[in-house]
Amino acid sequence: MYAIGSNTRGNRLAFLPPAIPGVGTSGGVTFILEDRAGKDVNFLAQNTKTFIQEALKRPEIRTINTRLTPDVPQIFADVNRDKVLKQGMDLSQVYQTIQAFMGGYFVNYFNRFGRQWQVYVEAEGKFRTDPDNINAFYVRNNQGQPIPLSSVVQIRPHEGPEFTMRYNLFRSAQLNVTGKPGYSSDQVSAALEEVFAKTMPREMGFDYLGMSYQEQQARKGVSPAVISHSRCSLCF
Repeated sequence: MYAIGSNTRGNRLAFLPPAIPGVGTSGGVTFILEDRAGKDVNFLAQNTKTFIQEALKRPEIRTINTRLTPDVPQIFADVNRDKVLKQGMDLSQVYQTIQAFMGGYFVNYFNRFGRQWQVYVEAEGKFRTDPDNINAFYVRNNQGQPIPLSSVVQIRPHEGPEFTMRYNLFRSAQLNVTGKPGYSSDQVSAALEEVFAKTMPREMGFDYLGMSYQEQQARKGVSPAVISHSRCSLCF
């Protein structure tokens, strides 16, 4: 059994290894909820929450875990483009300076000591921890005058997903589902599909991933036409 540990502020999860190494990262059923209407993240997150709550009521299902977290604390840099243009500033230089302050800006490569090195420009870590330090950065306008970034950029706290998964081009949520002892993965899959049919709106869809996808394909069997064609190819 694999385990994921963390500090006292996190969670600890345990899951079974996959039956076929290399096909997936854990056992059980990997179920994908898809937003097929192209709506926002909150729409997917709310339906995912509803689905999990209802699915956990089924006797076949033991646990459900998902990496979809729609409310991760973030910092949003809102650039006032009208002000940038009115003050004669280059918009690309504004974004590059923000990138150097909040992350890192790639400059070039150079070779030395038989190795290739990358050059980045970035603010010291102690300055990047406080978004208000953006007022210490300047961009020159077309007249050579330094303009503080704080005059054209507003920093505000924001919540959103750390990342969004796309499957079949749809924004999706991956659910790792484990069944209770005595239930097969086929029974767990059937239970999930029944919950989906009862609780999800028509804008939502579902699919399988990894080993669960292979199981679904194997369940369809081999087409009789393929078998007949194979037998005829052996006839002389």
